[in-house]
Amino acid sequence: MTAGAEGRNPGRAWRRLMENPDYVADWRLHAGPTVREAPPHVFRRQTEVDLKAARWNLLAWEDPLHPQWAAPFWADVPMVEARVAEPGPSSRHSWRRLLRRAGARYSGLRLLDGTLVLKVSRGRETGQIVVIDGTAFDPAQSSLEVKMRQAEPARGRWARLKSLEPIVLRETGVPPSRPRGA
Repeated sequence: MTAGAEGRNPGRAWRRLMENPDYVADWRLHAGPTVREAPPHVFRRQTEVDLKAARWNLLAWEDPLHPQWAAPFWADVPMVEARVAEPGPSSRHSWRRLLRRAGARYSGLRLLDGTLVLKVSRGRETGQIVVIDGTAFDPAQSSLEVKMRQAEPARGRWARLKSLEPIVLRETGVPPSRPRGA
């Protein structure tokens, strides 16, 4: 079962996976305790045991019996590529501030190779971001630049992330809302 098998609807794929007795059995057999990084970030850490979750197209095991709906870290969904932005004159686009403004939340998974994958959720919509230089990422102070599909003439292919809508809504086909006054 993959997110791709559900027409790239990760929420539906996760619901199906939670109901799959083979996944539940594998999770019971293989999943170990969740390992977290030390504060301040408290990102989850992928373990050697989590690599066995790749059979289910997951980057880490996720508890199918958890009473609260949670989207797992998928291995097979398209991810936005980002890097930590150079500090600028204003911190108004820090990651935490951006999340609060968008009504979104996030969690992070540090892969064994050191890559950071951020999962951004707003309601039932979820998107994943791969942070190239994840060790330099501080949610309270950093902002992100995302790789754009079309190059911008003056700034190259990277643009500072000022809205979460393109990330969270990209899988649903819902067009981002227009800014006020546009």
